[in-house]
Amino acid sequence: MTLRCSNLAESTAVRSITGHIPFAWLVDLVDGRLGAEEQTLVRDHISTCSPCAENCAWLDHVIGLMRTDDSIDPPAHVIARAVELFHSQNTGERPALRQLLRAMLSFDSARMSQAPALRSCMSLERQLLFTVEGFNIELRTRPQGSMWSIFGQVFGTAGGEQIELNGPAGSTQSNLNDLSEFRLPPIPAGSYNLTLRLDRFDVEIAGLEIGV
Repeated sequence: MTLRCSNLAESTAVRSITGHIPFAWLVDLVDGRLGAEEQTLVRDHISTCSPCAENCAWLDHVIGLMRTDDSIDPPAHVIARAVELFHSQNTGERPALRQLLRAMLSFDSARMSQAPALRSCMSLERQLLFTVEGFNIELRTRPQGSMWSIFGQVFGTAGGEQIELNGPAGSTQSNLNDLSEFRLPPIPAGSYNLTLRLDRFDVEIAGLEIGV
């Protein structure tokens, strides 16, 4: 299993970067989809940039787990039947049925076993990766005072879609940018449902525990 992101179009695109390497390009590097020149340029950057180096190391671990995953996706007709069972019976208010897909957790940094010395200085930032047919949702949570900041990126889709979060603090939304990245306003700790709204269907992450 691999994450599908668009490759770098030209090496000049990397040369023009100010700041950090886009997350999608790091995925291409780890997944071996960059040319020799682009690899050299990106590796030169991460050799002097700690945040990009940490992201690259995390991706290398996650993609390694995904490649060794021997689980089998359920057949399409099983997913379709499950959607029908949970879909509202009142379809008169909507012009067309929207399919609801449940994303599955494939990685959680909070579950990684670490030596006591590392745990004592470990950041409270949490990294999660959810997968569903054709999509991968990378999600991060980080404490911000008494609140929690939520941000991430969606792979396997173009920009323009919307992320919606519902929970104790009500509902909040954020549009994806051109790199399919998103950042939600700070929220209090609690249990939330996150929904990725696409043109033809929704992807849901239920029971998302933030700061709990």
